[in-house]
Amino acid sequence: MYASIGISVPFGLFTDSKKGAAEFIDAFGSREAFLEFCKGSFDSAELRIVSCDADPCVVLNAVKELKSIGLSVTIHGTLDSNFFAPYRDLFAANLQKCYNITVHPLATPEETEESLSKICAEIEENAYPVQITLENQRLKKGKSYGACADVCELVKKINSPHLSLCYDFGHQLSNERGGLEPIPGDEFLTRVRHTHIHSLEKRTHYPLNVGECLLDRNLTELLSRGYDGVLNLELSPERYHEELDVKESIVKSAKIIKAAIHQVSERLIGKAFYKNDYERIMRTAIAGFESADNCAMLIGPSAYALKLQGIRIAIDVTPKILPIGEPAKALLSDWISSFDAHIVTHSHVDHFDPKFINELPSSVKKIVPDFIPLQTEGRVTVTNGSEIALGNVSLSFYTSGHFLGSHGVPEYGIAIKSNGETLLFPTDVRDYDFVFPHFDNVRALFSHLWLGRGVALNFDELLLDKFCRFVKSFNAKECYVAHLVETSRDITNMWSDMHLDLVKKHIPEIKSPKIGELISLNFVKGINAQF
Repeated sequence: MYASIGISVPFGLFTDSKKGAAEFIDAFGSREAFLEFCKGSFDSAELRIVSCDADPCVVLNAVKELKSIGLSVTIHGTLDSNFFAPYRDLFAANLQKCYNITVHPLATPEETEESLSKICAEIEENAYPVQITLENQRLKKGKSYGACADVCELVKKINSPHLSLCYDFGHQLSNERGGLEPIPGDEFLTRVRHTHIHSLEKRTHYPLNVGECLLDRNLTELLSRGYDGVLNLELSPERYHEELDVKESIVKSAKIIKAAIHQVSERLIGKAFYKNDYERIMRTAIAGFESADNCAMLIGPSAYALKLQGIRIAIDVTPKILPIGEPAKALLSDWISSFDAHIVTHSHVDHFDPKFINELPSSVKKIVPDFIPLQTEGRVTVTNGSEIALGNVSLSFYTSGHFLGSHGVPEYGIAIKSNGETLLFPTDVRDYDFVFPHFDNVRALFSHLWLGRGVALNFDELLLDKFCRFVKSFNAKECYVAHLVETSRDITNMWSDMHLDLVKKHIPEIKSPKIGELISLNFVKGINAQF
């Protein structure tokens, strides 16, 4: 599930005119500094735009320079009767196995078809190392041709192995916002071999740290189909240089697109795990859990099973939110039905599944906060400060910091005492300045990773320091972090291993258990170092 990351660079960067390149050069201080940034941040560079009367020698030298710094090259060209004139010397140089050349459609489908048919025939006749990708257009006032459906239909009609599609995210979003075009379907998406990615703000081609471009939806649609072409950032700083810092916007856009690709890939992998492997892994994990003593297990992104002194406790088990099949849901239901208690901490759907709780037998104590209006057999209502004894295990409940401003719902954290030690479950904390009760002898802290609202792609805005201070404040002997790859979330609110890696730079000892991994809670003197 790998796609390379590219950036459009002005062709003028390699000509005496420097047309279109001034903002890039000024932003980075020099032409060389900009290219050095590209070298360190991207896999590919797209020459934008190479006209049909461009000097072939300049084109060749531009590609040589980009190749010399380790970048593959794509080209944004123009349709013309002399289309191949700038490229024949380049093809003869054998610098790259194949070049993707993206073109805009001409004014009418008839003109576009005639031009592309001739180009494809010439590619076939001369064995040119070229793939042409026809780009979907933004439908401006008075222009009705070139949207996704139009270019897809044309590519299907010409039916050449040398012709496919370039998906411009920003153009499509503009058309959708204008009510002019539906979401692209499978016929379009399976023909995509190149992309142009930018935001729609006041205009298209804005950086990714402002506006919107439907990154989540479009990357998911492409990567789930096995797309392995270039995900190409196409910015036009001449449109926004007076209102935004150009260098900062390009640097942030590069980080955002990399993070977005990672997030979408992790979510797709997570969904595949739940669909294909979850039931098998949990059957083995349950057997291990039942044969162990004093243990914990993560059974969902934020759901736990505990066994302490023979008492079995489940916390926030929500099969409804997991993309698993009915056999796996039945497995969880049957297993938790044999537990002593199931605890609900708050009413968000990834923690609270009323249907699942109602189907548990009355032998399972359903421990539910006073602020959740659930009528169920065997309910035990808890309030802030409540304490419950289950055998030799005691549970206490306290108000947790789930609200941040106006966002959030009431929530109780849980302190579980067993064998003189405390296990803490603060649950979904959002307010890291919230004052928690003091807890002695904290054996293990089970924390949920949350670094801010809607900022998972923007590393400069993460609440990393606050989260790390929060974790360390409990002085726990061990710390486990969960709530990773919650597959129902969008990529701006989902946490994954790239965020966990940032936390580990501050707290190397922190652990992230895999689903179904058995966590021993048997105290062994001398190995539990304080953070």
